[in-house]
Amino acid sequence: MENETIILIDKSHTAGFYVNVGELIKVLKNKAFKNSPDDAPVLIHQGDGRGDDMQPLTAVFKCGSFNCDKLHLQSGWYDVANETLGKKAIVYQDYRNEEDGYVKRKELIDILSTINPLDKVLIMTEGEQALHLLTTVLKCSEECPSVHLLSGYTNDVYNAN
Repeated sequence: MENETIILIDKSHTAGFYVNVGELIKVLKNKAFKNSPDDAPVLIHQGDGRGDDMQPLTAVFKCGSFNCDKLHLQSGWYDVANETLGKKAIVYQDYRNEEDGYVKRKELIDILSTINPLDKVLIMTEGEQALHLLTTVLKCSEECPSVHLLSGYTNDVYNAN
C-alpha cells in the first residue's frame, strides 16, 4: 500500500471535463499533503500524462490572448526573450529563465487564491506545441511530496459502447 498512487481528482473519464482553479486549490490543500513540505514541487506530465516524462512547474500566467481566459501552467527552462504574450497578459510567476527554479506547492496555492475559481487550467511541458486541459491531480505515492498534474482522457471516453 505504501507505493500506491493517490488520485486526488480525476475528470479524465468524461470528454470535455476539466479541473478548474477552485478545485485545484482544494486538492493542493488536501490532507494527502499534510506531511509534504510547502516547497514541494508541482510536476507536469507530458502529453496525456500516462508516461514517466514529467517536469517541474516553472511558470503560471494568463496569456492575454483575445479569447483566452484560462490559467496556463507551464514547465521547462529556456530563454523566454523571444516569447510574446498578449497585451493583457498576467504573469503570476516565471522561473523559466532560472535553471532549477520551480513553483512550489504553497506558492501555487497563494497564486491560485487570487484567481477566479471557475477558470479553466491548461498545462504544457517544454517541447510541446499544444496546451492541454488539466484533468487529473495525484500523488504518485504516500512518500512522494510532489503534486502531479496530468491531462488527457481515458480511451473509453470516446467510445462508451
